[in-house]
Amino acid sequence: MSRFLVETNGACVNAQNFFGDTALHHAIRTGSYDTVRLLLEHGADVNMKNMQEEDGYWAAIRTQSFDMSRFLVETNGACVNAQNFFGDTALHHAIRTGSYDTVRLLLEHGADVNMKNMQEEDGYWAAIRSPYPVMVAVLKNNTQPRIM
Repeated sequence: MSRFLVETNGACVNAQNFFGDTALHHAIRTGSYDTVRLLLEHGADVNMKNMQEEDGYWAAIRTQSFDMSRFLVETNGACVNAQNFFGDTALHHAIRTGSYDTVRLLLEHGADVNMKNMQEEDGYWAAIRSPYPVMVAVLKNNTQPRIM
């Protein structure tokens, strides 16, 4: 059905619903790799944000899908430092949810551990406050803190 709508009827792949979500946001959330690939091949913008200021990569982070996160970062240029409405980055969220592999992936692809959210929390602060002590060690071993 998606292929028919996109290829035959020329459906706008970046059209947004009332909440600002696109078909790509939905396909990522549901883990539909075939639909995600189809939409990206036809110009869907992985960095397009919804009303919460969350892009397609955020959709992958929220579902804690490491494979989808890796696919979007390594092959589709997802912005690893994009901030949502509250100033959180994907790194903040991955740290808080204990997504060890995703934290490593984000750091390997240039996530800035020093970016602060609206509460002035950077990645280190998120790690300290998280229920996952291993996150502090992951950041310590993979980053350099910026002391101000």
